[in-house]
Amino acid sequence: MNSLNSGTRVEIHGLESEEGKKLNGTQGTISHFSKERGRYAVNCDTSGDSCMIKESNLKAIDNIFEGEDAMLEELKRMGMPEKMIENLTPSQKKTMFEMTKRQDIVDKARNAVGEVASEEGATREMTTSSDGSYTWRDNKEAVYLEIKTTHKKEDVQCKIEPGSICISTNDNNEILLEGNLFQKVLVNECQWKWNEGGKLCLTLQKATPMRWLQVVR
Repeated sequence: MNSLNSGTRVEIHGLESEEGKKLNGTQGTISHFSKERGRYAVNCDTSGDSCMIKESNLKAIDNIFEGEDAMLEELKRMGMPEKMIENLTPSQKKTMFEMTKRQDIVDKARNAVGEVASEEGATREMTTSSDGSYTWRDNKEAVYLEIKTTHKKEDVQCKIEPGSICISTNDNNEILLEGNLFQKVLVNECQWKWNEGGKLCLTLQKATPMRWLQVVR
C-alpha cells in the first residue's frame, strides 16, 4: 500500500544503476502513484523531469517553513523590504510558499533578496536558466529575457498572458519557452524584438514591483 501522498516533498536515494545513481540526492515533489508500475511519479526540482521511483528509494523531507507566516518572517530577516512584504497579495504569498518548498529556490533568495533591483540599462550580469534555453535579468519594474535561436522573426510567435508565456514556431513544432510566470505581468506593456545577434529579446512588465526568483515555474 502506498503511503506517500501527492504533493509530498521527497529525496531520491539508493538507486544503483548508472543512470539511477545520477538521481540520488535529487529532491522533488510527488505528482501521483502509478498502480500499474508500482512507482511514484516525482517531478524533479532541478531538471523539471518526471521520474518513476519506488517508495523504497524515496525519503520524505520536511517543508523548509511551517507556514506562510514563518516564510514571511524569514524573508524579512533576510532583508526583503517590509513594504514589499505588506503589499503581497494572498495569491502571491501562496505561490511563494509553494516555491520555498524547494531548497534551491530558498538558497537563491538568500543570495539575492537583499539586493536593490536595478533600472533598465544597469550593467547587471544576466542569469542563465536552469536548462540553458535563455538568459534573464530582474529589474525593479520588469524582467528582461534573451533567447538565442536560429529561427527568423516571421517564423516565431509569442503569446503572453497575465500569468503565462508561450514562445514557439508558427507550426508549433518547436517550443522555445513555455510555462507559468513567477508573477503576473501587464500584457499590454510587454514587448519583444529581435537584435542583430539572432536573439529574441523580451521585456515583461511586472504587475507588482517585487523581486522574481525565476521566470517560469
